[in-house]
Amino acid sequence: MALDFNPNTGLLEPGEHKVTLKELEENFSFSDKRKQLIGKLKDIINVLKQINCERLYVDGSFATEKFEPGDIDVCWELSTDPIIKTQQLRDLNRIEPLFFLRSDSDRDELKAKYNADIFPANVREGSTGLMFKDFFQKDKDTNSPKGILLIELI
Repeated sequence: MALDFNPNTGLLEPGEHKVTLKELEENFSFSDKRKQLIGKLKDIINVLKQINCERLYVDGSFATEKFEPGDIDVCWELSTDPIIKTQQLRDLNRIEPLFFLRSDSDRDELKAKYNADIFPANVREGSTGLMFKDFFQKDKDTNSPKGILLIELI
């Protein structure tokens, strides 16, 4: 699968770019750091699959042509069915409560464990008020639209 990057910025063209985990590995494992981050992403995916998470979005410098990204940014999406969503949240609290980011130390622990910033897709980012899924689709420097990677888990 060929992904479209803006030649001037190195960012993905606007929109959601659906990829499989295999395609992500084929397209983004071109440095040792990226391979390490993909390993951490697989750990995140393993947690989310255990709660039947439907999809996750990947962003940050990882979702660019940058050779050595510092980390990976992820937001995850739960079911829209309230009964299923409640069960997913209960399961997540049991399996990996750090995903709830109840404190700054949780975020630090998540970063140390997964080398990632991990947020719920349908929660508002503090400074912009945008849902994280939408926040991830804006260039933080220019506010211009940009693309994100979508991995369907179910």
